Amino acid sequence: VKRGLSQELPEYQYASFLVQSADKLSNGEPVDLSPYVPKTVTKEMEENFFTILKERRSVREFTDQEVPDEIIDKVLEAGLWAAHGCNVQSIKYIVVREKNEPGLFKGSDVPGGPVHLVILQDMRCYKANSFTPVRNQLLDAGAAGQNIVLAAHAAGLEGVWLTFPNQEFSDRLRKKFELPDYIRMVTYVDVGYGDQTPHPPLRSSVEDAVLAKY
Repeated sequence: VKRGLSQELPEYQYASFLVQSADKLSNGEPVDLSPYVPKTVTKEMEENFFTILKERRSVREFTDQEVPDEIIDKVLEAGLWAAHGCNVQSIKYIVVREKNEPGLFKGSDVPGGPVHLVILQDMRCYKANSFTPVRNQLLDAGAAGQNIVLAAHAAGLEGVWLTFPNQEFSDRLRKKFELPDYIRMVTYVDVGYGDQTPHPPLRSSVEDAVLAKY
C-alpha cells in the first residue's frame, strides 16, 4: 500500500487469504477450503492425461496453418501453472512469430517452428528467497517448459524444446528485446501445427529405472 502497488496482484490476494485464514483459526473460527478441493479424477481423465504424456513428440516440421493467439495464451498459461519453488513466479515470456521476424532465430541446430516461445526468468524474484540453489531456479524454468510442450500437444499443436546454440544467438535476442540484466534467458519452445509423425523413442521400463525401492 505504501508503494502504491495494486491490491489486485495475485501474490497480494494469495497472501491476504493466508493472513485472513490464520486470523480466523487463531480466533477459533473455521476456514472453509471446500471451494478449492480438486475435482475427482475419473478413469477417462486419467487415460487422457497419459495419452497426452506418451504421445507428445518433438516435431520439427510444421504446416503453414496460423496458430491463434488464444491457443498460444492457453499454452503459456500452462507454463505459469507449473510447480515453482516458493511460488515466487519468476517465469516471463517472449512470443515471436517467425513471419513477423524472419531470421531472428536463425542459427538453431534444428528447423524452427512458426511460433517461438522464449522462457525467461525475472531473477529479482529470487531475492524473496535468496537461499534458493541455482539448480532449483533452473528447475523452475524446466517445469514451465515441460508444461508448455504437454499443453501444446493437448491443444492440437506440436512443438520442439530448443536451447540457445551460442552467445551470438543469445545476444541477438537480448539486444532485439532490450532485456535488462535481471532477465535470464533459459530456453525456448517452437510450436505450430505439426507436419510429421516421428516414431516414438522407446523408454526404459520402470523396473530398470528404479535403483532402489523400500
